[in-house]
Amino acid sequence: MGIERLFTRLQAAGFIQNDRKLGEPDCRTHHHAVIDGPAFAYFVNGRLKLKKAAEPGIGSVVAYTEYAAESLRWLQLFENDGLDIHAIYFDGALPVTKRPVRIKRLQQHAEQLHAYKLRHDHLSRKVGAPDLVTCHAALPEPSFIVPAVREALSNSAYHDRIFVVPGEADNFCVAAAGQLSEANKNELISIFTNDSDLAVFESGPSTRIVMLSSMETTGTVLTASSCWPSRIAKSIRSENLFALAYHMQLDPYVSVARVQARLEHGDQPTDRGFSDFVAQYSSAIEQVALGLLQTDPRKRRALLELDARLAEFVCQVRDLAIRADTPYVLRSAETAIGVDVYLPFLIDDPSKASAWHIGARLREAAYTTILSYHGSPPTMVYEYKRAGNNVTARKIVTKEHADLPDQLAALLTSLSHTIEADTLATNVDRWRYAIVQTLLWDFMDTGTTLPTAEDLAHVLLGRRNLHWEHVRLSAQYQACFYSLRMLRQSLRYVACGSDGAFDLPADERHSARALEKLLNGLPGIAEFLVPSDIDMKVWLDLLRTCIAEISGIDDTTAALQVPARKKRKMKSKNVPSVSDGQAVVSGNSASEKNRARAGGVMSSRNIFAALGT
Repeated sequence: MGIERLFTRLQAAGFIQNDRKLGEPDCRTHHHAVIDGPAFAYFVNGRLKLKKAAEPGIGSVVAYTEYAAESLRWLQLFENDGLDIHAIYFDGALPVTKRPVRIKRLQQHAEQLHAYKLRHDHLSRKVGAPDLVTCHAALPEPSFIVPAVREALSNSAYHDRIFVVPGEADNFCVAAAGQLSEANKNELISIFTNDSDLAVFESGPSTRIVMLSSMETTGTVLTASSCWPSRIAKSIRSENLFALAYHMQLDPYVSVARVQARLEHGDQPTDRGFSDFVAQYSSAIEQVALGLLQTDPRKRRALLELDARLAEFVCQVRDLAIRADTPYVLRSAETAIGVDVYLPFLIDDPSKASAWHIGARLREAAYTTILSYHGSPPTMVYEYKRAGNNVTARKIVTKEHADLPDQLAALLTSLSHTIEADTLATNVDRWRYAIVQTLLWDFMDTGTTLPTAEDLAHVLLGRRNLHWEHVRLSAQYQACFYSLRMLRQSLRYVACGSDGAFDLPADERHSARALEKLLNGLPGIAEFLVPSDIDMKVWLDLLRTCIAEISGIDDTTAALQVPARKKRKMKSKNVPSVSDGQAVVSGNSASEKNRARAGGVMSSRNIFAALGT
């Protein structure tokens, strides 16, 4: 899909209502809002960026906690304006036809990041707020906006109206509008989105499409640009907009009036291309799937806690399990079967390798857990991520499921030492420390230069990144956290899908249940990534001890040394090197007191040795 300049041409024809008042206070029961969740999250991001674009530093200037608060503020504005928030839908699967679009978008982000770095480095030698505003506007969006907003809304008063769907959110918005229109013929429905293509769907006679990007507030009144598809169809004397939209897709510059004249003279499309086009704008499948989510709480709950990237993986694996008698997706005659994962785009140093080399084995354990639950054989997983200014797929051959119990049990042991210790007062700070330990083990295991305690404290305290070294370390820290989040979500998915019974092979059940219980304490995105309020000196003492214990060398020289362990040879060009997975031998210089303060680092095993290779 994607009809170029559709909204612009409808506007030129007079079919768009500009800056119109959206609701009427005290009429909430008669006007329902159906919201495209990802579009809403990016709308909120745009508003926050406008307020803070002139602030100094590299990367995003908006904290994830602000996205949560701003999202709730806007929903309250909707309700104050007389709109009933019927449902908010978030993506949970990517159609095969959209995968090239996803890769293209990742490529664009990589190019934007490269251009941003060049411009920022140039502007860093000058002072000027207008230049900073322009520079920040060119930066790719922060990595976790959509899951952070979904998570915040799922923990709010709107929790029962949040859906993660097995498809694209905007198509499910149409399905929901059609459902509402059928049940409430005299009530208004507004779909809030930024996808003008939704005007082509048959969404009911009382449905309008509201463009989030045009929304403004005047006092307590909301205004926006919108259109009523059924009214447009009536104006051109047609039952729907399929023929009009088809001609407009074929010619991106033809006007509505010109197409209308053709149709009135009998130029109705009847070719195979038109049939395929119409099929793209049917929401019949989404209506069936939505009905299942609405009537089966277990199905809804199983998807609800998944971020889009992992939900996409689950849907692919589940579909393949349903078609068990057919081959998996074939790549070529030489390659095995596989599924795709499009990792979130991290704000990283574009001159370096992607920060997603961190946490690779945690993600592999997440994939294997889901494959085991669905009874799928070991499978190729293709992780798409930035590589320089390009996008490449890293090929992962998932392990035999027989290895999974030992992996999960070892991970449980390693994390428990820190999370159950009383080294730090709050749960979130204990998890921050556990992530740092995991990050350092990953550095050691791959022969990466260790950061200093000062650099790690800079990230933990959430200070503005003024140097690209801090940007990179922050991205690696986020990659480690998010990889563990993916493992947590995979275990939650299994638990929800089997009513807590962990429908896994018997030998996997105990370790999976225990680890899932521990990981339930992992904070959400906004809570975890908000700056720590612990004193810098406290963090420095802990981090110096941690670095010394893990590396076996003093923190003052840690940044100057690279572990002497040899990396395992790469199996193929697309597979990055990883270590042999054996435990790093720690030094014995730290005192018992420092060991205790480090949260049991000495007694815990190398997390990546535990996960194996």
